[in-house]
Amino acid sequence: ALLVLSSAVTGFVWGALTIQKQVFPYEYVKGAWTSLGSKIHPNVASRLSIIEKFRRPGPVAAIGDSLVEHAPWSEILPGKLIHNRGVGGDATRNVVERLSKLLPPGVQKVFISVGYNDILAGRSVEETFVSYESIIRGVRNASAEPIIIATTECEEKYCGKGFLSIRA
Repeated sequence: ALLVLSSAVTGFVWGALTIQKQVFPYEYVKGAWTSLGSKIHPNVASRLSIIEKFRRPGPVAAIGDSLVEHAPWSEILPGKLIHNRGVGGDATRNVVERLSKLLPPGVQKVFISVGYNDILAGRSVEETFVSYESIIRGVRNASAEPIIIATTECEEKYCGKGFLSIRA
């Protein structure tokens, strides 16, 4: 029992150090997240299935990551039907890849909030911006108005120094 307890404590401490001090295996974990993106997020397949199954026409949609998926849309815009197309774990490139499936038929306005997972995955501001431009182009090509609704904020200790360039 003492061996199991000491192993658990050691694992916990090493995990905390890995994140806080970015020691081994931080770069390997970060690299895996960068290459796999939201493919490892357990929510993606079921969430996309729900979006596909209940695809109905509507004038307003919200697309993005878990911040969109879990937003209280009926409280943010009372009396308005908002097609919530947020998918937890999504980065901008994921939204680009499946934009046509996310937009409901007849959409006129699209709220966009995505990018936090790009930062966590270590994508550059330039890469993220290129994906954002593609999202905006795709929304406009669907004859809808894109509305970017959030600016992502993240502490340096979690997102690294690369995040500081966004604040410039």
